[in-house]
Amino acid sequence: MEPLCEIALRRHPAKAGVVAHAGVLVLLIALVLFLLWPLGQPEWWPYTHERCRYQVLLRLYLDAFAQGHWYPRWMPEMTGGYGYPLFHFYQPGFFFLAMPFAWATGDVSLAVVIAVFLLFVLGGMGVFLLGRSLAGLGTGIFAAVLFLLTPYHFVNLYVRGDLSELMATLLTPWPLFGLAILDKHLRKGLQSWAGPLVMAIGLACIVISNPATALFFAAILVCFIVVLTAAHPLATRGLLLAEATGAFIAGLALSAFYWAPVLATTSETHLASAMAKPIFRACAHTVEFSQLFSPAWGHGVSAPFSANDGMSFQLGLPHFLLALGGIAVGRRSRWILPVGLLYLLLILLMTPLAKWCWEIPFLAQAQFPWRLLSVIAPIQTVCAMGWAEYRAAVRPSYFTPARCWIAGSAALLAVFFWQPAIRSVESYLSVHPSTVAAVALRCRQTAGFQAPSDDPRSDPWRFLRLICRAPHEREAAQLDFEEISKSALAQARSTSRGCYNCDHGEWIPKHADPRQLPGPRREMLTLSCRGSATSGAGYSLYRIEYALVPNGRSTEVIVNQLYFPGWRVRLDGTEVLREDLEKWVLPDGRIRVFLPSSDACVLEAWYDGPLHWRLRTILVMLIVGAWVVFRFRSGRRRANE
Repeated sequence: MEPLCEIALRRHPAKAGVVAHAGVLVLLIALVLFLLWPLGQPEWWPYTHERCRYQVLLRLYLDAFAQGHWYPRWMPEMTGGYGYPLFHFYQPGFFFLAMPFAWATGDVSLAVVIAVFLLFVLGGMGVFLLGRSLAGLGTGIFAAVLFLLTPYHFVNLYVRGDLSELMATLLTPWPLFGLAILDKHLRKGLQSWAGPLVMAIGLACIVISNPATALFFAAILVCFIVVLTAAHPLATRGLLLAEATGAFIAGLALSAFYWAPVLATTSETHLASAMAKPIFRACAHTVEFSQLFSPAWGHGVSAPFSANDGMSFQLGLPHFLLALGGIAVGRRSRWILPVGLLYLLLILLMTPLAKWCWEIPFLAQAQFPWRLLSVIAPIQTVCAMGWAEYRAAVRPSYFTPARCWIAGSAALLAVFFWQPAIRSVESYLSVHPSTVAAVALRCRQTAGFQAPSDDPRSDPWRFLRLICRAPHEREAAQLDFEEISKSALAQARSTSRGCYNCDHGEWIPKHADPRQLPGPRREMLTLSCRGSATSGAGYSLYRIEYALVPNGRSTEVIVNQLYFPGWRVRLDGTEVLREDLEKWVLPDGRIRVFLPSSDACVLEAWYDGPLHWRLRTILVMLIVGAWVVFRFRSGRRRANE
């Protein structure tokens, strides 16, 4: 018996296509609601490695947005009020997505949950569209559910709390879908903007979501382009390669506002020394073969040079068997066998056999080889689609639609019941607005230069006990928000653990020494002699403006912000040279300016990002423009033919 949806799609493709997509969307929403049920109370967040980091960072981001800054690279209130280039380096993708919901609801905790829900739905729809374009409706639904049940998604969500990597992983199907559209249309001799556009936007979103995942995925996307180009008819092979390459470059261009400044300024920070710690050595975190298939689940951490890790690195045994079977039975396909070989190679790279690869400086930046699981997830799903190729090419009479639906449903049930612990949460943290505000205050006031305190409230483990509850204790939990605020402030005043802001201070400017700073900042501007400094009408924390009246002699002005490439200072509209700013910087890292005369003047200072990244972006945009012109002309040429 043929399913009604297949009959309707054949007889009325336009109307039935809309209905089918709507039905699949409803199915995916229901599945995602089931998988995200532990997030049903937005004021409680799973206790993960990141704790409530994303809620706090979103709170800081929203505060900056309220002052008119849609992308606040510099956070002036961090490091004890002396500033920190947090969002200059930290990937902004998740915050771009969650910020509209935070602005609309006024609740950052609810906004984070909505963003996670939306990402899972987007990921499922991306795989569905990819599967349908390659092998039909049933394969698309099967692939979407299989992808959403990938264990590593829930390691990132409920164990690590790395929502940026989760976002990048869930978006990886979209560039592959764009490439599949491009391949399909060119084979039919059609002109299409949809494929390259989806591919470019999808890649850009992945880059601004997580650079490690983007690095791996960019290499994989290049492999897909090469495989499809080699399998393409000779007449359109060059066009496919040109358009896919152009879309790839366009994706990099769209995300250049993030990666270009990061590449230009990473050497200006303490990142190298922070990453030199043994715990961050990539070769120390390879995955044993047994761990790839073990159903064991945990909420611990990755142990260096040991197989006794406290967290799961599994592919999912049913996932692996389905992928391996898909490779075996669909090997005659032009794309299944090459993709399958790539899948097996990526698995091998995570194991101790490839430990030497992670000693290469370029790859060592990834820190953890098991991060490859973020890009293995979509490839594993594509490999499982090989079963559809087998049905279509080898045994179409035996594999009737009804039998395929039954077999697919049974396989998905086996996938789910193999790992029922993927939704397990050990304990929860309060992310009530008062708690988030208290932690945000701690992040703003912690500088790393205060002496350790004997105040018991400064104990970070005590603070965690104040806001942490077991799952069954959430309903009856009575939180003391006053004590939470006092404890957060006590931690900010005592940094015995050496924690600076929301991280370990790896982005502190390399010439700055927070230990020499004169305590938490009180005034934004300091004059070396008597005089007056009046804030201007346009003053804000993100754009400093003062009217200065010296007392009749040359004056040294200290802007109480750490200098970092990209700071701009003007005196009466005249730009202070970057070379002078770097020469005059104080030993503790603060900005110092010498007034050229004793006359009154207006000082303006703001962080604008490194200047030379704009030139790189313009160059990339010119390349994209050339690609657009090429596409337009090639389209007209095909139309004339």
